[in-house]
Amino acid sequence: MPPSARTHDAAASAVEPLSRPLAAAPGLPDLLTAFLDLPYPALLDSALLDGKLGRYSYLTADPFLVIRSKGRRVEVERTGGTTAHLEADPFLVLRDLLRRYRLSPVPTLPPFQGGALGYLAYELGHHLEKLPHRAADDLGLPEMNVALYDWAIARDHARGSTWAIATGFPAGGRDAAAARLEWIEGRLREGHPARAGSGALPVASGLVSNFSRDAYLASVRKVKECIVAGDIYQVNLSQRFEAAIACTAWDLYRRLRQVNPAPFAAYLQYPEVSVLSASPEEFLRLERGRARSRPMKGTRPRGVDAGEDAALASKLQASAKDRAENVMIVDLVRSDLGKVCVPGTVQVPELFAIESYPTVLQMVSTVSGQPRPGVDAVDLLRACFPGGSVTGAPKIRALEIIDELEPTQRSVYCGAIGYIGFDGSLL
Repeated sequence: MPPSARTHDAAASAVEPLSRPLAAAPGLPDLLTAFLDLPYPALLDSALLDGKLGRYSYLTADPFLVIRSKGRRVEVERTGGTTAHLEADPFLVLRDLLRRYRLSPVPTLPPFQGGALGYLAYELGHHLEKLPHRAADDLGLPEMNVALYDWAIARDHARGSTWAIATGFPAGGRDAAAARLEWIEGRLREGHPARAGSGALPVASGLVSNFSRDAYLASVRKVKECIVAGDIYQVNLSQRFEAAIACTAWDLYRRLRQVNPAPFAAYLQYPEVSVLSASPEEFLRLERGRARSRPMKGTRPRGVDAGEDAALASKLQASAKDRAENVMIVDLVRSDLGKVCVPGTVQVPELFAIESYPTVLQMVSTVSGQPRPGVDAVDLLRACFPGGSVTGAPKIRALEIIDELEPTQRSVYCGAIGYIGFDGSLL
């Protein structure tokens, strides 16, 4: 048990959260402006309401505990400013802390009713496999940056309902939960319009890549050579673009969700960095005893009208190249889930489905399995992280080639954003 666990503020038994409906509440991005002046405001935003994936959205802020890591150096900061410094596996520290807060969720509320929320950087994969560290760490950001939140505002888009939810953690008392609900409603009544952003149209200048053109093309040739040599089947080679933006991060996010709404969009405002995401992909879900991943491989731009969309979707569906790439990642995900699932339960209920998003058509498959008894959300993350669709196949060799060819670490990009609930759920 790491030292971080030797504290008194664990709930001895499962706590049922308290909740209040928020009548006639606006969208969660508007509600978040009342909390942007607090530490660690976060929004998990189902900005694309597709009737399939984008059902729930959540906002929260003011956590009672924050976990940051770099390599095996883990920092656990608690409300009031006390900080513990550990030398440990950050995944195990996260698990140990989560186990101290037990929640009995209310089934009529949205699934996330309090828990750990934040990002896992791509380089956390180095804790799971022995990998080189050649790429430059020019950003210097935490690899795990996760906070434990005792409350959330949750929106069920299908029902058109919004709730404030509070657990009362870290102490776990109903009085503390009721006080937090009063605090939430007071914040919403007061509002903080000065923190809402200017609404100015974001303007970018000086766009630059972390690759030169020649270096990028040379890296592509190297990947092709590895494929021909039988060293690898596919590699997801990426490049990072940087630009100066004359607006706040919140203004930029509001514009992003207008032009490219996504079912798994997110906004995290942390002291070190603001993270803006418009992801369509469900990396990993654990809910009601079932694990699921929906890898995406195979992309086409949207057409100018419904007819062209249909033609492009048909070509994507029939593409031997895209189907081959997709099934490679499906096999990889099956293997990852197989590490922690009951033998014989890993299935592919959906293969080569085509889904439409604002700017692209995506080929998507679904892989699911039943975790073995005793397997939790952290076990599932350790088995599957980072996702196969952002690495390649075989995964370990793809990770090695990416580290060799990409000049800088990916950090938050190609990592994961989401939550682990105090009830053990994961998304």
